[in-house]
Amino acid sequence: MIFFSKVLLVIGMVFAIVLTQELNFQNSQLTTTTTVRPRPDIVFCDSKVMATNVITMFNKDVFDRNETAFEWRFVPEFKFTGCLDTYGKDEVVQKIAAVPRKVNLVAVYEDVRCDEWYHMMILNVTVYGILHSPMLTEIVVNPLYHEIKNGRILDCIHLI
Repeated sequence: MIFFSKVLLVIGMVFAIVLTQELNFQNSQLTTTTTVRPRPDIVFCDSKVMATNVITMFNKDVFDRNETAFEWRFVPEFKFTGCLDTYGKDEVVQKIAAVPRKVNLVAVYEDVRCDEWYHMMILNVTVYGILHSPMLTEIVVNPLYHEIKNGRILDCIHLI
């Protein structure tokens, strides 16, 4: 009889706990509201300061022409579309490293726009010191990691 009363007591406590949780769950559904927040705007993407920082840090890394100092800035699948061909990461890094140190190789950013879908900055950059002429290029940069995703030459007149 004592065993039966203890089992009945345990069953009653379990029932009370389940009922309490069920009532609390139903009440919590009635009192809380779910709000859907819009995706926050990317503040840094069209920032001129961020674009200047990306180019300044790249110029600083390229200054010594040490490949290990600047090759990490290009993603492994990087492609640069030139006037005559498309170059991969290794080719671009080797071409930059091959420029003699006495040549002032520098990139100057002209303007920046934001690709909101992919969260990237698109920079128009003039590169001095390659091909003995200013070269207008467009590069796509991940603003969080300062990685260059791809690029292309915008003005091929100097090659004709």
